[in-house]
Amino acid sequence: MKLKILIPIVWTLLISLGSISPVNKDHVPSEMLDVGHIVSYAILSMLWIWTLRSSTKGFILALATTPLTEILQAFIPWRDANIIDLFNNAIGVTLGYSLLLSILWMKKH
Repeated sequence: MKLKILIPIVWTLLISLGSISPVNKDHVPSEMLDVGHIVSYAILSMLWIWTLRSSTKGFILALATTPLTEILQAFIPWRDANIIDLFNNAIGVTLGYSLLLSILWMKKH
């Protein structure tokens, strides 16, 4: 498990780096950014659940990281913190949690 824990940590760092990178909003539709938030946090949720082998702990940890990107963006002049992005992050965590639990349930039954 020691190396396994690096996977969600690295994914969190990649999300954080992506969140502070400049984005030309004239060339990237806002819907695409919304999907990016949801998918990246769904993956994060599934990685933490898989790593910790606990759906509750993984969900809570992934959900606790959702404001991370918005907090970072509040201090970056070329980025904007946005409450809608925070909601999209939380939706992604919930979607990943639900999807993984559904898959695990189907494997058992």
